[in-house]
Amino acid sequence: MAGESAGRLARRHRESTTGSILDGLRSDGWAVFHDVRLPGRHRLHLDHVVIGPPGVFVVHSKNWSGRIEVRDNRFWCRGRRQDRVVGAAGESALAVSGLVSGPAATTVRSALCFERVDPVVGWCYDVMLCSTSNLREVLTRRPAVLTPDEVTLASIELDLGFRSAEQRPVRAPKLPGTRPRSPRPRRTEPRASRWLRHALIRLSIVLLVAIVLLTQAPRLADFRDSVVDRIKDAVVPDSLTPDLAYDSCAALREIYPDGVGTGTAVREAGLRRALPAVQPEVARFSAVLDKDGDGLVCERSR
Repeated sequence: MAGESAGRLARRHRESTTGSILDGLRSDGWAVFHDVRLPGRHRLHLDHVVIGPPGVFVVHSKNWSGRIEVRDNRFWCRGRRQDRVVGAAGESALAVSGLVSGPAATTVRSALCFERVDPVVGWCYDVMLCSTSNLREVLTRRPAVLTPDEVTLASIELDLGFRSAEQRPVRAPKLPGTRPRSPRPRRTEPRASRWLRHALIRLSIVLLVAIVLLTQAPRLADFRDSVVDRIKDAVVPDSLTPDLAYDSCAALREIYPDGVGTGTAVREAGLRRALPAVQPEVARFSAVLDKDGDGLVCERSR
């Protein structure tokens, strides 16, 4: 008793009157269960469950004050609808019906019993309303639908179901020859070696990029110059053609003493003493003066 919670002790005190009334039915061949739970639904608490010739009843004890009435198949207490309470009572009856078999399964009903002197009579859907003053009469005056043998069978089935709910689930035994799966060992790498490995990876990437740039730089430069030359050639208007074209090297050398050429041709002639001027437009329009076709126009020999 000392280990019970305060809520459970209060519930026991509240249910004592209803429980004592139901215990008086044992002499008439009824089976009575108090404070039970259902298997697989440990949160669903049932105050009382009784089985007799009229059937199976799940009795919920309520210590409520205020006016109780039923209007339009609705349960009202203190001017408020109690649909949630009625729904929970109906759910408990449905759960208990799954524990019994035969005709008893169709007779399971829920009852809300209020601890008060004045009698309460009524039905809200399949939930019966009564009080402690008329609880015994309401149950015993109903017509008998179960035989004594059916009452005994239903009481045995409920007792087994309630007992199984109180027992803790048994763990499945381990099969012989099976070993528990051990977790994979976690790799422990020193912080210094992990930092060195990351640094080597970064350095390798930088070196690879540098090698590519060094080996492909001349080709990229040539490609860039050719693209620039093509762009310049494309945007040169036709009106500038006479000013850029020369018909003799003497006239061209008056403006460009060392001749002209494209950027690629001038770069390839870098070993010569006097480099021609990089003038792609002039070299293009004066291409008739490029006798050797090397991209240099009127260049001076060494």
